[in-house]
Amino acid sequence: MPETEIYSDSFPSFGATCNLVFTGLTADSAKSVLQKIKIELEQLENILSPLSLISDVNKLNQASAGTWVEIDSVLTDVLLLCTDFYAMSSGAFDVCTGPLYNLWEKGMDADSKELKTVKEKCGFDQLELDPENNRVRFLSNGMKLDLRFIDKAYAVDVLRSLLQENKVSNCIFSFDEEVILALGNHPSGDAWPIGVRNLTAREEFLHVFQSSNLTTVNTGTIVFDHDSGQSVRKLVISPESGLPVEERKTVSVTASSASFAAFLAHIWLILPEHDQSIVAEQLSGVEIFEAGYLDVDIKTKLTLFNNEENN
Repeated sequence: MPETEIYSDSFPSFGATCNLVFTGLTADSAKSVLQKIKIELEQLENILSPLSLISDVNKLNQASAGTWVEIDSVLTDVLLLCTDFYAMSSGAFDVCTGPLYNLWEKGMDADSKELKTVKEKCGFDQLELDPENNRVRFLSNGMKLDLRFIDKAYAVDVLRSLLQENKVSNCIFSFDEEVILALGNHPSGDAWPIGVRNLTAREEFLHVFQSSNLTTVNTGTIVFDHDSGQSVRKLVISPESGLPVEERKTVSVTASSASFAAFLAHIWLILPEHDQSIVAEQLSGVEIFEAGYLDVDIKTKLTLFNNEENN
């Protein structure tokens, strides 16, 4: 029996390293699809990423309050998703908290007066979207759009459509280990194993998702820093309080849509259990794995949402 052809590549995008593996494609076909992927990601980055000086996000962030800014339909689509996520989470998923992140990223404690002033420059309800005309404006001065919670996940959803249009049946694509798309099957014939690493012992896995035609999003208040080779704190802020989430925790979500998985992973870091249960009533076909890093132990929890909750 002939061996399955395997083609792999790595390249930078959205400030991360993209890793890609195709199986069952000829080298020429794989290279052709890879080129389409790179072109698509470059276009998306030039719309959504603050790392791109010409992006629509940067253009909006430089506009004064009340000024309509014309945007690409891609950003309109993302903001419509964010509108739904904001409502579904009662404001916990808020992509207009940029000033809060800027405040806390300085590494200094903010007094209540300063925090109140900065919070007045935040809030998705202070953004007005005109989807029919692909334009948007801030209603208050000093606001910033920050898509860090969803930009790479949205890009993965776009790439999924591109891969399917190009008849790619079996592949795995990832932004580092943050957002992962697994199509079809592993070369062994089974689903792709997607491991959730123990951040205190990287060679160990706390859980392994069996993924086929699914996406996985990993996030947390602690993450692995590839440059230093160590686990570091990641800033996650509650829009309601304006304060960083103190709990040392990671959340991994597997779902059909990467954007939806990213939404759930982010709010699961912020919401208390009671509010999580309200969102959970609307979930189906989703797996959520949580790992709480205590002083001397790791507390884990796997929840499957398939019309009814099973722990």
